[in-house]
Amino acid sequence: MEVVVPQEPIRTLIVNSNTSVVVNGSDTMSFQGLTITTMQSSILCSNVGIQGGGLLLQSTSGDVTVESVIIDASTSSTAEYPARVYSALGLVSLSNVVLSQSDLDVETGASSLTFSVNTGRSHIQAKSSSASISVGDIQANWVTLKSATGDIYGTELLIDGNSAFTGRLEVTTISGSIDLEEITASGTVHVESASGKISVQLVTQTFAGMYYMRSEYGSMSIRQTNYSSDIISEAADSIDGLEKHGSINCDQATSNCLAFGSLYLRSTLGDIDIILGCDTYSCS
Repeated sequence: MEVVVPQEPIRTLIVNSNTSVVVNGSDTMSFQGLTITTMQSSILCSNVGIQGGGLLLQSTSGDVTVESVIIDASTSSTAEYPARVYSALGLVSLSNVVLSQSDLDVETGASSLTFSVNTGRSHIQAKSSSASISVGDIQANWVTLKSATGDIYGTELLIDGNSAFTGRLEVTTISGSIDLEEITASGTVHVESASGKISVQLVTQTFAGMYYMRSEYGSMSIRQTNYSSDIISEAADSIDGLEKHGSINCDQATSNCLAFGSLYLRSTLGDIDIILGCDTYSCS
């Protein structure tokens, strides 16, 4: 099924189908709300704007692809309900999604999840039950990435707060590895893996606060590249040698560094590595 959006504004579009659904707007057609559900087929949604209402794209076994979509809930009373993109068995992919005062939940059950070029002043949450998650070029107040058994990879994430709270980045997986590169974060960064390796690379002079690492069986390190101008103050390791902590760009003697930010990394079996600065001056 292909839905060609006419030029006239439409308040709400609801599509329930057992075949594939393609919604292709012309010059970013605006809806008040958009709901598409299908049992066995794929969904493609592109060049669409959601003004005030909700977005739900859901497939039981098909892929879900979202391209060039704007979700603006800044003037809506339904802003507390997140936009949701979900497939139980298929791939989920988002690109060029712009959020304004709208949260976004993206989830897949058994296939990989990827999204990039997403910006928004909001909470972006991505979940996968048994596959990998890959995200890039994202700006948000709060980002949550969770996978039960898959690896998580993120690059060029900008996490900043607003007048109500500081920024927050949460990344967790049970048995996969976590690799975060070119991260710009203020506030709280919380990363955990039960058995995988953790590597977090922060853009120089973008994080200030305390750091804490713990690994029962892996090695732990914090290091700077040649393009880092950060200041590290390492405290003594824990007595059992399983924990390392200290501060980054913050003087504990004169400041409450936790008030600026916290970087918490923990793995039971894997190595943990904090890298300050990029491999090139421009991080490209």
